[in-house]
Amino acid sequence: MDADSHRRTGDVPESTPYHDPHVARHYEHLASSHGLRERERTVIERYFDATDGRVLDVGCGAGRTTRALEQRGFDVVGIDISEEMVERASDRFSDLDVRVGDATDLEFDDGSFEHVLFSWVGIDAIRPAWLRRRALFEIRRVLKPGGVFAFSSHNSFYTLPAIVLDHDHLRNWYLKNGNHRTIGSRYKYDGMDFAVKKYISNPIHQYRQLRRHGFEVVGCVGKRESIGKYFERQPYYVARKPHDRATER
Repeated sequence: MDADSHRRTGDVPESTPYHDPHVARHYEHLASSHGLRERERTVIERYFDATDGRVLDVGCGAGRTTRALEQRGFDVVGIDISEEMVERASDRFSDLDVRVGDATDLEFDDGSFEHVLFSWVGIDAIRPAWLRRRALFEIRRVLKPGGVFAFSSHNSFYTLPAIVLDHDHLRNWYLKNGNHRTIGSRYKYDGMDFAVKKYISNPIHQYRQLRRHGFEVVGCVGKRESIGKYFERQPYYVARKPHDRATER
């Protein structure tokens, strides 16, 4: 799929709360007090190889995942669209390569990285939908053949267990924040994350979207190894850029 073939519909937001110093302070606190989350550790230990591993950490915030990857021996570049976040990451972790960057228009050459990580549902904050799809195109472009892309996304299938287990989730995504007026839309306001408008996917939709953008789907990572992982709130998806068969012959 060509980068310019995405249908340009919907409004592109001029800014997001992530540029706000108050929000950046919250992420700076996370970077200083939290390491990798359980599913992030599983993804990296299972699918990323530090012995051959240049990593692009997209949506790195204040450097939480970037620092953790560097400590595990990866050659890592972190990017975030928020200058405020990047400044805080650079101040706290002066030895890291952290830059202002846009996932929908990456500055790197084709095939620059073995791995790309887009953690903590960061890809879901990209809107409208055609820009989210363009980010997938760009990420595939900068991956080397055989390179691995891992990211988390909100899961509409979580609505089923939430009916019994998580009424706050139902109120946040379907009843409050004006979301009752957008039942049919994939984008909804997340009142638990600074009222950012987020994309709601699910495993079936996300697998299809990845394949349409030229990825091979490797798997889904959740807290569970059972089929229950497909009904978790924010599963991780792992995909691979296929090898170019023509160059292998």
